[in-house]
Formats: sequence, C-alpha cells, structure tokens
Amino acid sequence: MAESVNQQIADRLTRRQLQIGRVETGLRRQVYEQLALLEQDVLAAIKSADPTQFALLARRRREVETLMAEELDPLIQDRYAHIAALLDAALMRLGTAEAAAVEQIVNEATGEETIVQQPSARRLRGGIVQGLFPSAAKPTDLSTTGADWWTRAGASLSQRLGDQLIVSASLEESLTQMTARVKGTSEQGFADGIMERARQDASRLLTTQTTNALNEGRVAVGDRNAQRLMAVHQSILDSHTCLDGDTLVRTPFGTLSMREVKAGQLVFGGSGQVRRVLTTHSSQTFQIARVTLSDGTVVLCTPDHQFLTQDFGWQEAQKLQENTVLRRDSML
Repeated sequence: MAESVNQQIADRLTRRQLQIGRVETGLRRQVYEQLALLEQDVLAAIKSADPTQFALLARRRREVETLMAEELDPLIQDRYAHIAALLDAALMRLGTAEAAAVEQIVNEATGEETIVQQPSARRLRGGIVQGLFPSAAKPTDLSTTGADWWTRAGASLSQRLGDQLIVSASLEESLTQMTARVKGTSEQGFADGIMERARQDASRLLTTQTTNALNEGRVAVGDRNAQRLMAVHQSILDSHTCLDGDTLVRTPFGTLSMREVKAGQLVFGGSGQVRRVLTTHSSQTFQIARVTLSDGTVVLCTPDHQFLTQDFGWQEAQKLQENTVLRRDSML
C-alpha cells in the first residue's frame, strides 16, 4: 500500500512539474520584456551621446567611459533590480501555491489528513527570497540570494557592454556598427549582440530560481509536517532512489555516501541538474540487488530501485538484463 501511495504522489508531483514549466515560460516572457525595454534605453543613450562623432581616439574612449558611468550603468542596475523584485514576488506566489498543491496531493493519495499545517509566509520567504543557491552556470560557485545573482548579472552585462563600446570606439566604427554590437545584426538573426547573451544568462538564472522556489515550497511542507509524513510514506519526491547507505552520491561539493545525505542538501539529480533533497529515510530489507557496470562500479540497491536505460526507459534493478545500456546521468 505504501509503495502505491508513494507512486501516486511521485506521479502527481511529476505532472505538477510540467505545469510549473508553463509558469516559468510566463515569467521568462516578463523578464524578456524588461530586457527589451533596457535595450531600447541603452540604444537611445548611445545614439544621443554618439561617441563615434569625435575624431581623436582618446576623446572617443573618454566619451564611452562617461556614457557608461553616468547613463548606461545606472540604467542596467535599475532594470535588473526591477527584474529581481518582480521575480521575488512571483516566486513567493509560486512557492505558496506549491506548498498548497503538495498538501492536496499527499492528502488525496493517503486518504487522510496527513499534511495538516502549511508553512508560514516567513518560512517560505526565508527559503525562496532570502535563501542561498548556486549559480546557474557554475554550481560550485559560492551560493547567494536570487536578488544578488541578478545584481551580478547586471554587473556582468555592464562589463561586457563597456568593453564592446571601447573596442568599437578604438576601431573607429560608425554609430550603426557600434549599436549593432548591442542589438546584433539582422544577418545573424540578432543572435550575435550583447543583449542576446543577456537574455540567455537571464533564462538560465530564472530556471534556477524557479526550481529553487518549487523545492523550497515542498521542503517547507515537509519540515512543517515531518513526523506525519515520515510515518505515512517514504518520499514525496523520488520513487526511484532506494540505495545502499554506502552508495556514493554526487553533489556540487564532492561525493557523499547515501547515509550522509540530509534533507536540504544539494545533489545532482537524474537530469544532471542540481536539486535539493526534500527528505530522506532508512529502512531494513532482506533483499539486495547487485548491479555491476562495465567500468567495475558496483551499485547495491533494493530490487525495485529504478535505473534509466538508454533504450527501455526506467527499469527496476531486478529486471535489468546483461549488456543493458544505462544512462550515466541517471546514476547518482
């Protein structure tokens, strides 16, 4: 019965994840709208100042430096601060909705009031807005808040923009060529401009923030109802992981044994992306499956532990055949 309940919960949370994807798409559209406004302001400022009108290289460079310090840097800082505030509010709503959704899913699956308390707004804010998480590009970087990541993204854009404008001035490019460095060229579908890189960076950061908010909402529910959840089912997030305690788990900071992993820690999930552990459990079993890989790695797990195969999808350990190819990114 517990297995069936766990599977129901896992399946519904997976479907919920797909719904969150649509929410993220909507947030990405809003972020791109803000970046489009920023691009318009940056281009207007460059055209108004027009550093290319001066004959001397030293004068053109000074004009670019002045333009960056007095107009472009403040424009970028203000716009990125606005994006950070916009997302903080939106992700708080997402985390609150996720906590309520987890309560409904778990209670319907168990047929009783398993989750009876929702986390406070303060607890959610502590995890979603004030919580620290790693960079979207480098998970090993020191973690910080979402707002600080957006401040850093804005600073990175300012640095790239200033560098490109200096290069353009040094090469004695025309105003059209200078602005093309910002917006890109039509021949390349505007994918070669500085702002396209800014959109790509923003998209990655948004995905990381959304995943963090989703996980924080679930973790907060688990913390608030820890005793009742542990008494009813094993895990509300992962039906694939039933490994021996000595099995090594990859994290952004090295490897840990399964028994060392704690709720709230960051690990690399089956998709290869960094995920936060919602909860852990231990249990006794009289049956252990031994899976030996071609490189000599041995994985000890329960017979129903699932591995992602290259050709047949998820399969239980007890059903694996010799020479079956396993996806490496599904191995913890």
